[in-house]
Amino acid sequence: MGRAASAEDFVTSFRGDDRLVVEYLHDELLTGIDLAERRRLLQVSVVDQLNGDLVDAISGTEDGAAWLRSVAEENQLLIALDRTGTFRFHHLLRDLLRLEAATELRGELPELHTRAAEWLELHGELDAAIAHLIAAGDAPAAARILRIRGVELLAAGQIDTLRRLLLQLGDVARTVTWCALLMGWCEFIGGRATLASGWLDDMAAAAPADFDHTVAAPLRMNILLAEGDVSAALTLARSMDDPDRLRSRSAELSTAVGAAYAWAGRSSDARRVLDLAVAKASNDDLRSAWVLALVYRAVVELDAGTRASASATAATAVETAERLGLGEYHGIAVALAIRGRTAESAEEAADDARRAVALARRASTDLALGYVLCLAGDTLLDLDDPTGRPLLDEARSVIHRAADPGIVGRHLQLAESRHHIASARPRVAALVEQLTDRELAVLRHLPSARSQREIADELYVSLNTVKTHCRAIYRKVGAADRKGAVQSARDLGLL
Repeated sequence: MGRAASAEDFVTSFRGDDRLVVEYLHDELLTGIDLAERRRLLQVSVVDQLNGDLVDAISGTEDGAAWLRSVAEENQLLIALDRTGTFRFHHLLRDLLRLEAATELRGELPELHTRAAEWLELHGELDAAIAHLIAAGDAPAAARILRIRGVELLAAGQIDTLRRLLLQLGDVARTVTWCALLMGWCEFIGGRATLASGWLDDMAAAAPADFDHTVAAPLRMNILLAEGDVSAALTLARSMDDPDRLRSRSAELSTAVGAAYAWAGRSSDARRVLDLAVAKASNDDLRSAWVLALVYRAVVELDAGTRASASATAATAVETAERLGLGEYHGIAVALAIRGRTAESAEEAADDARRAVALARRASTDLALGYVLCLAGDTLLDLDDPTGRPLLDEARSVIHRAADPGIVGRHLQLAESRHHIASARPRVAALVEQLTDRELAVLRHLPSARSQREIADELYVSLNTVKTHCRAIYRKVGAADRKGAVQSARDLGLL
């Protein structure tokens, strides 16, 4: 320490595998220990905490508890953690023993880790059991336990822990259906929708013939919404919207279905499904789903023009997230933006708007980011804050990337119109003029990714005919472009 440039750094990095420490402890401690005693110390060093039963399970002995007490009495490097017989090695001794075991017990280590994992799994310590199976090189067995533990970690919002365990499985995670699905959720919640989509593909490739793909529907809907394709998400949501299915499945399904309805402006359907999602998620302590269901409920109320209800629901979403330890989760950015948009106090409105943008930039999807930028920009401009204008400009570029931004595009148009940034048609309460049968046929294709030429081929008409019908559709539903026409048609019940 005296020769070190920084004594504090030296202490922090000082470990039991330091060459001088190894030589000292080896000569002063291990050399004088009976061979049988030494062997047992090396065997049990594979675990971080010890008790008598675990010692016996690993080393095949029957006196583990008595042996631990004896070693602790003779050696201060074995430390009692409580009065129930749980011990741990001092980290210097632990590092030395593991270094020695890697040499002397190299061929036995996988079996020792497997024994430890079996005992730990039996006693409910699943995280530790998974880690030992991975150390034993038995990734398939670790994946089996993750089938249970992974769902618990996901429900509790412990995404970093789950992702770390899944990554340790290596390529095995891609070949086990449930592991691939769990990894997809980790990537999606972390704001990496493209990677999540790849894991869904891996899940589908690994799935057995009798696999129920309904379990993947919530993630698939969320990815579609993340990519700004409200139409595709809405189609999948409708196929999942069966009362018995929604009640019997996890709250993730009803939350995703409700989200699709919310972004599509289907307020009645969204309220019905999201109320179920909130009840199920809170009852089952599914924290992320619970918070998001409340967030989407706030979206529905603001879009429906029930300002007081939107404000109260958004506040509940933020407060619930903070109570559940999710106060910095990027998913609540939307609720913060709504709370700010409906706040009575100018100071609170500005604070919520700025915090919403900061959170949304961390990992939010294009749909949520565009929505937050739109609301926050609108709010700040109402407060004569010039920083709101570039937020609306950015929202426009984000929304432009989306195939079908749903209600987000309409909110942006209205915000721009209010602040005289661009001319936008108001939301129409009724059709300007009834659509003809041929116009309705074209309208049904507009939510898809098909080009106008492809629509013409599908309907066996000329490209010019489709262009003419589109211009008529836009005029009759009060929209400026294709995306706006799709959402206006939904609002009018035509889609």
